[in-house]
Formats: sequence, C-alpha cells, structure tokens
Amino acid sequence: MIKIGDLLDNTYVIEARIGSGGSGIIYKAYHTRLKKNVVIKQIKSELRGKINERSEVDILKNLKHTYLPQVYDFITDDDDIYTVMDYIPGLSLLEELKKRRRFSQKKVIKWGIQLCEALSYLHSRSTPIIHSDIKPDNIMLTPEDNICLIDFNVSLLFSNDVNVVGFSEGYSPPEQVSIFNVIDRMTVPRKTADKNSDTVFLELNSGRPSSNIKQTKCKIDIRSDIYSLGATLYHLISGERPENSNIDIIPLDSYNIKIGHSLKQIISKAMNKDIESRYETIGDMQYDLNNINKHDYLYEKKVRRKRRLLIYIGLFILLIFIATIIFILIK
Repeated sequence: MIKIGDLLDNTYVIEARIGSGGSGIIYKAYHTRLKKNVVIKQIKSELRGKINERSEVDILKNLKHTYLPQVYDFITDDDDIYTVMDYIPGLSLLEELKKRRRFSQKKVIKWGIQLCEALSYLHSRSTPIIHSDIKPDNIMLTPEDNICLIDFNVSLLFSNDVNVVGFSEGYSPPEQVSIFNVIDRMTVPRKTADKNSDTVFLELNSGRPSSNIKQTKCKIDIRSDIYSLGATLYHLISGERPENSNIDIIPLDSYNIKIGHSLKQIISKAMNKDIESRYETIGDMQYDLNNINKHDYLYEKKVRRKRRLLIYIGLFILLIFIATIIFILIK
C-alpha cells in the first residue's frame, strides 16, 4: 500500500488520496520528469489478475483525444498494479449535479456531443474499446466547461474475460445486468465494491465454468456504451438517476423540466432495452445531437419566446428608469 509522500517507480511523488471507485484507490501525484500533476489509480487486489495482456494495456497508452485523459504508464510494484494518467482539475459531473441539481438542454447537448466524439474514437480503434462504465461520476468537467471521460480500468477488466463484469446501478444496460446476475447466482462469487462508488464488480471464482454466461446470449458491445451514455444524459437533464435497466424507466415527461421533443427521443432510443433498437453506432447518435435544432422547432420556439419576454421586461425597466430621471430633472 502506497502512502502520502512515497516515491513510486522513482518518478511519481504521491501527494494525496483523492477518491476511490469500484476498481481501485485514486491518488493525486506529481510527475517529477514531466513536472506536472497526474492521477494514479491502484487496482484493487481482487482484480489485479484480471488486467489483460500488456499489448492491450499499451493500446490505452496510445490513445490521444481531446476528451480523454492521456494514459502515461502502467506500473507493477510489489504485486500492485497502478495506472497513471492526466490529472483533470475540477469536479465530476456527479459532483456538479449535487450542487446544481440538473443542467440546461444546451449544456447537455454540448456535453453529449463531446462524449459521442470520445466514444466514437474509442469504438473506431482496430480493436474497439468499450468503456463499459459511462456515468456522471466518470466524467470530469474541465475549467473550460468541456468534458473528459475517465476510468479506463473497467475496459481493461472487461476486454476478454467473461468471468468478470461490473455493474453501475441506473447506467448499465440490460445485457450487462443479465451477465452480472448470472455470475451473482453462481457459487461463491467474489464481490468488489466500495462505499464511495456505485460500481460493483463480480468475479467468478477460478475453476468455475463460464458456459452459463455464454448461454445467456447477452453480449456487451458498442451499443452497451450507447445505453450508458443515454442514461447519463437522462440524469444530467432530469437531475434524477434513471431506474435500473430491468425496470421501466420513468419518462422524462414526468419531470418538470425544459426539454425538447427531439432530445427526449434521442435519449429514449439510446436507452432502449432491446439492444437491436438502439442507435447502431455512436456516430448515428452524434448526428442526431448535432442536428437537434433543425428538428426541435417547439423547443426553439419556447426559447425564443422566453428570450423575447426577457428583452421586453428589460426594455420596460429601462423605460421606467428613463421616465424617472426625466421626472426628477423636470421637477
């Protein structure tokens, strides 16, 4: 176990413990060679053996995208495994939700498009990278008001192993929940969770057959990420985390929020329980988000009406102010 002040791999000075999640403990550290802060995540002991081949690890190190953190290193030290990546100043969208309750449609669309760009980049790799744990807690908001999608340890854990699966309540799609439930029913599974995280990992004990999992006919693919993105946008616009995917989702119409019909349709399609009825690719979803204002006439009409009302109120106040000044001068 590393401690504050330790020098890891003769490069990283551990400065503070800043959090923990379903797959490990998170530290803020200083990179002595690059002269910058980084994030170091220590993989939990129960999951260390599930990090796959080094070639797959190197794939993550080679990722470079505006809305993804740069992964610098994977370190093995005394049987512990650490991932090192960019430190993103600011709060997660979950922390922002706790402060602000919900966000405007304009912001949700902007961040939704940015997330689509990041996921499109991941999904288009020669070996597609499925994030598998998209949720507000794994999305940082930068000082420039842009997003950064973090926590790739989960994609490493899921990449080839049907005996380990994670589950984030409200954000995981039905196919992911089904695999999770199969493992949960099998003999003596090991659970890995954290009181500060809503992600739970189940790992089937070594030697147990995985045939039951394969027989579920459930497969996690890029459309699983699309569901989780839809669930994330649902939370951002409504202020409420959606129900588990095996329960009927409360319609967005049930909330007293300003949202256009087109955005509701996009989120609903992304969150369809039937994987075949969702967007086929993240690019298809991004196209609809990019073109939402061309179709969402009602919402735009409401926005323009509100804008005109504010202008009229401002002009009315200005006229009263001018009339008051004139009255005082004449008097």
